[in-house]
Amino acid sequence: MPPKRVTGRSNKGFLSSTYEALTSPENASAVRSVAIFGAAVAFLASPWSEYLLPPEFRVSQAFYFLFVDVVIHQYADLRHVGTFLALASSIRPELRAIIIVHRVLFNGVMSQMPIDSLEDMQSYMPIIWLLWRVTNAQLPLDRPGYIQPFSKGQIMYALTHIYWDRAFVSSSYDNAPKFSRHFLHLTTCLYGYKVLKGPIFFVCLMRDALELTWDNPSGLLIPLEHIWYWLKQYGDRLFSETGYKCQTYPDLMHHGPLYKLEFEKAGYVGFIPESGLTLRRWHFWHRRLRDEMIEIVESESPYEGRGEHNIAWHIAEKLAGLLISRD
Repeated sequence: MPPKRVTGRSNKGFLSSTYEALTSPENASAVRSVAIFGAAVAFLASPWSEYLLPPEFRVSQAFYFLFVDVVIHQYADLRHVGTFLALASSIRPELRAIIIVHRVLFNGVMSQMPIDSLEDMQSYMPIIWLLWRVTNAQLPLDRPGYIQPFSKGQIMYALTHIYWDRAFVSSSYDNAPKFSRHFLHLTTCLYGYKVLKGPIFFVCLMRDALELTWDNPSGLLIPLEHIWYWLKQYGDRLFSETGYKCQTYPDLMHHGPLYKLEFEKAGYVGFIPESGLTLRRWHFWHRRLRDEMIEIVESESPYEGRGEHNIAWHIAEKLAGLLISRD
């Protein structure tokens, strides 16, 4: 069933001020410079900029205005879908997904939005709806020949680029990813609306939070919050996908060193665990949370992280329930 029109509080700050500047008659002369600034955020700091043709740069500006309009008004309709597809078809196929989803939508718009809690995801929902409609659009046979569909596979391709750009930037801890709230929000919503078919980025999140390092406990509070949201909203669906493997992007579902260490402790030296969403991995995540993460969260938040207020406790209980249902 298609998502309905989404309403919610407008996102103030960067996007509001930009939109007001664009629509104010007194500031009409500033529109061109604002457009160039918005597109520059997406491209000029990127190695892709040297491959961008002038017409594609103009199209990127148009996409910037399209996404800002959707966020400010908290609404998207079929006109936005048609505009999206017409603009996307003007970009070379090999660059289309990277320019639209990675450089303009994520870097140029979403990353500028203040995200402090899960409740702030509401401001994303019209964009998620737009992407859902775009990827499910039934294009008429008599459409102009240059209008091409935009697929879920193209969105997945762009998300993998965002992940490798954002998830493993250098931090003060070796092998400790720097989690991006914006990316975690985006992938959660896209999975919920089935724009993403499989649990790939859920496995990425679980690996990055529970399989990479014993260190950096304070850096795990953000991913635990998102893990709980994934499981609370989609736990049964995720667990039903046990056995899922991603042949196109196998590295995204690869195991972390702590997971491999468990096999070595059991005497399987040199053994390479199976990648993907496996039942054994669910059990490992549950033990890691139950035996270690509850105590870590409690030590990091001594007043808010005890008992049923401990988010790691909630996740461990949820995983225990899922595993019992399987047994």
